[in-house]
Amino acid sequence: MESKIGADDVIFSDFAQKASEAFYIPSLQRPYTWEAKKDVSKLFEDIIENEPGYFIGSIVSVLGSGTTSKDQIIDGQQRLTTLYLLLIAIKDVASEIKIKNNNICDQIDDYLIKYRRNQSIVRLAFSNESSNEAYLALVNNKKDSFKFETEVQKKFLKNFEFLRSKVLEYIGTGKYKIDRLEDVFNRVASLQLIFIECKDKSAAFSLFESINATGVDLSTSDLIKNSIFETLHKDSVQYNFVQEGWNSMFEEFDENGSILKTFIRHHWISTVDYTSHSKLFSDFVEQYKTKEQVIEYARSLFDAAPVYKALRTGNIEVLEKLSKRRNDVNECKESLLFLSSLGVDQVYSVLLNIYYNDITSFKKSLIKLLAFQFLYKYVPGSPSVPEKIFADFCNGTIDKSKMFTKLFYLCENKEIDFIEKFGTSIKYVGGNTVGIQFVLEKYIYYYGPGSKFALPTIEHIVPQEKSDSIYRLFNDEKEAHKLIHKVGNLTILEQPENSSESEFNQEFVIKYPLYSKHLFKANKNIKRYNFDADPKLAIEKRTEDIAKAIYPIFTLALERGKWIPK
Repeated sequence: MESKIGADDVIFSDFAQKASEAFYIPSLQRPYTWEAKKDVSKLFEDIIENEPGYFIGSIVSVLGSGTTSKDQIIDGQQRLTTLYLLLIAIKDVASEIKIKNNNICDQIDDYLIKYRRNQSIVRLAFSNESSNEAYLALVNNKKDSFKFETEVQKKFLKNFEFLRSKVLEYIGTGKYKIDRLEDVFNRVASLQLIFIECKDKSAAFSLFESINATGVDLSTSDLIKNSIFETLHKDSVQYNFVQEGWNSMFEEFDENGSILKTFIRHHWISTVDYTSHSKLFSDFVEQYKTKEQVIEYARSLFDAAPVYKALRTGNIEVLEKLSKRRNDVNECKESLLFLSSLGVDQVYSVLLNIYYNDITSFKKSLIKLLAFQFLYKYVPGSPSVPEKIFADFCNGTIDKSKMFTKLFYLCENKEIDFIEKFGTSIKYVGGNTVGIQFVLEKYIYYYGPGSKFALPTIEHIVPQEKSDSIYRLFNDEKEAHKLIHKVGNLTILEQPENSSESEFNQEFVIKYPLYSKHLFKANKNIKRYNFDADPKLAIEKRTEDIAKAIYPIFTLALERGKWIPK
C-alpha cells in the first residue's frame, strides 16, 4: 500500500521551492497570532545565537494536485509566516542601506515570489482575506499605502517592524554591516526542518489529531474545527460555508483563542449538557457523527457567537430579542457591564440559554444571576458547583425556580465571610470603575429617597491629592495610599457636583460639611463617621458598614430579580 504521508529532512532554502505553486494557510489554521516580544523574539534569537543549520521543528502540508494547485499548511504556519516576514524585513533593510550587490534582494524574491509564464505568484497565501491582504502589502512593499485595520493585520505589521528592528540591531553600523546582513539571510536559508507531506486531506486530518494525541497542545476549538472540516471536506459548498463562518467567528472574538475556546464550551453547556474543557472534543465526536448533524451544530455555533460576545461586553445593540423600552435597555446594559467587571465566566452559558429560550424573563434572570455571581465571588465555593447547576437547568433536569433556589443556598448564611472578603478586596482602580460604581449606586439607592443619578461618578471623600491638609491625620503616606481607595472612602455624586468648579472638588475642609445637605441619605450619613477627626478609623468603619448593607441588598436581588429599597 502506498504511504499517504511522507517526511523529508530539508533546509529552508530547499523547502521554499517545494510547493507545486504556493504554500496556502487554510481555514483549518487559526489566523496569525504570534506575539513580537515573546514568540517572534525567541525565534529570531534562536536563529542568531545558534550555529547555522539550526533545527526549527516540523512543518506539515497537504500536497496540492495539478500544475496550479496550492499545498496547504496544516501545522507550523505561525513559524513559517514569521520566517517569511523575517525575509521581507531583511530585504527591506538591504534596500535601505543600498547594498551595491543586490544579490540578497534577488534571492529573497525567489523565496517570496514564483514566476510562471510571465505571471508572478506569491509563494505564501492565506485563506483569511484579512491576513492575505496584509501579507501582500508587505511582500509588495506597499506598507505605507495599505491601511492595517484589523487586529490580525496589525499583528503582521507589528511583527514585521519588530523583525526589521532586530535585523538592524544585529547588523549594527560600520563597514561590516553588509556582511552581517548576509549572515542573517544565510542563517535563515540554512535552517533545518522536517517537512511532512500528506497526499490528501483525510491523511492530513488524521495526522492533525495524532499530533494532539502525542502531547502537542492543540486547543479544543482546533480539534473541533478539524473534525468538522474532515466531515465536510468532500462537500465544497458546505466546506466553504463552514470556512467562512469559522473565520468570522474567530474574528468576532478579536483573534482571541482563549475566549473562543470558552465560548464553544459554554455554547455546549447551553445547548447540550455539562462538559469540561478536557472532555469537550470527545463529547463532540460522540454527539455529532453525520454531515447533517455537523452542519446543524456549526450553524448554531456561528449564530450564537455575536450574541455571546454581546453578553460578555454589554453590547446591547446586538441583542435584538431584548425589550426596546429605554429603562429595560439601560438596566440590562448596566447589568451586563457589571457582570463583565466581575471577571467570572461560568454564568454566560446559562445567560445564552435564557436569551434564546426565555427572553421575556431575561432582565429578571440577569439581575438574579449577577447578584449571585457577585455574592459568590466573596464567599467560599468552587466555580464548578454553580456551573453544574447552570448545566442542569440548560438541559432541562431542573426548572428555573429550582436553579435559583440552589444558587441562593450557596450564598445563604455567608454574611461574615462576605463582609471580611468584600471589605479587603473591592477598591477603586482608576480606569476600571464599572464594578465599584455599580455596587455603590445600589448601596446609595437602597437608603433612598428613591431618586437616581442622571450622570453618576465616583467621589473620594478624603481627596486623592496628597497636598490636602487632611493627610496630616494619617500616620504616613503609605497608610494613606492603602486607605483612600477602599470602598469606605468612596461615594457617588452627579458629574456636575464633582466637576472642577464644584465645591465637592475643593479641599476636604470645604466640601466635607456639604455631605450633610446632600439629597441621598447614604451621603448625608458620611458626616457621622467623623472623617475630619480620624479618617483612618472612619474609612475602616464605613467599609464594614457598606459590606454589611451590600450583603442583604444583593441577597434580595437574587431572591426577587429586582433591586428593593429599604
